[in-house]
Amino acid sequence: MLAQFLSLLLFAGVLIATAQLAVAQTPTAAELGRSQDLFEAGNALLTKGDTQQAAAKYTEAISITPSEPLPYINRGVAYVMLSRFAEALQDADKALAILETGLYPTKQKAIVYEIKGMVAQAQKNQQLAIDYFSKSLDLEPSNAKSFLNRGNSYRLLKQFEPAMKDFGRAIELDASLPHSYVNRSAVHASLKNFAAALQDSDEAVRLDANNEVTYYNRAGIYIALGKYNEALVDYNKAIALKPRTEFFHARGLLYFIVGKYDLAIKDNTEAIALDAANAHAYGDRAVAYSKTGNDAKAIEDIRKALALRGESAIMRYSLAYFLYKTGQFSTAVDEATKVISLAPEWQAPYRLRANCNIKLGNQVKAKADQAAALKLSPKNKPSESETFISIDLLNLEDISQ
Repeated sequence: MLAQFLSLLLFAGVLIATAQLAVAQTPTAAELGRSQDLFEAGNALLTKGDTQQAAAKYTEAISITPSEPLPYINRGVAYVMLSRFAEALQDADKALAILETGLYPTKQKAIVYEIKGMVAQAQKNQQLAIDYFSKSLDLEPSNAKSFLNRGNSYRLLKQFEPAMKDFGRAIELDASLPHSYVNRSAVHASLKNFAAALQDSDEAVRLDANNEVTYYNRAGIYIALGKYNEALVDYNKAIALKPRTEFFHARGLLYFIVGKYDLAIKDNTEAIALDAANAHAYGDRAVAYSKTGNDAKAIEDIRKALALRGESAIMRYSLAYFLYKTGQFSTAVDEATKVISLAPEWQAPYRLRANCNIKLGNQVKAKADQAAALKLSPKNKPSESETFISIDLLNLEDISQ
């Protein structure tokens, strides 16, 4: 069970550094100087991570020199970082309209397309993001960060070959970016090339030893390689740098793998405390509770997980199993039936429902489920994108009884 990778993108990396404003209209010298000062103050704030205040400074600059594209461009970057995507797109379009009216550096238009690409990427429209990043690269073909961001959109679409090419090109242009190695490592991991994935992860950590995501992602590689002690060290480092819900959830998964169910419960509780909507933390804590014999809490948690996440064949199967364990056979039959409607080619819910029917004395139904199960391959397990603990029980009651 490999922890899901977190993407590392460069948002502030597209920021236009301090530049002399050159407006189409003619402000007074004092107005131009004030706008320039506000623009530079916004850049300084954005570099420090004070994104909200940076956007406010750019807004002030725009109020003085509304025909200057640079404050729109950098405010668009700030809005992306604040997840204010509609406003980011408005600024990008405004900047493009201004840029079309005169002779401006090509880099400025390239950054506008980068902003539009990042918005599309954040909104999970990866093909549109690729189109925008490609336009940016047409204008500025030596921009490593554009290759990195486009490569990540390819990766998210599982188009691994172009993703690898883009990450490789990003590294050729700028080998100092840990982001490129992290994301290429994720592609290697998806292709089950864990040795290459680990090599890239090691390089990412070497380049940025204070980035919590690099440790988190390398821990996932270590788990795939069965190096659980090393994975634990990396999860501990990631959490020490920045305690995030996904880090506690992932470490809880590791504790579950090695049989430390109490620690798995503790970490998933921490994950839930940081994000009460973390459905998979509830789901994984439920399985850990069941392993410790606390099936009442397991049922409570798995119901919360389903309420938060929406439908999931694997989680609903877990609920059916917990109900079976606690002797609630009729309700377990109902839940197993729901699982079958969601994943009709999965063998496990037929076997579980058959066992419930045996307990209820419904031998005819049990044998029908047995016959259906025998026609299915145990490999036909539903594929659900997010990582969470699943139960695949094929050896419950003897159906032949």
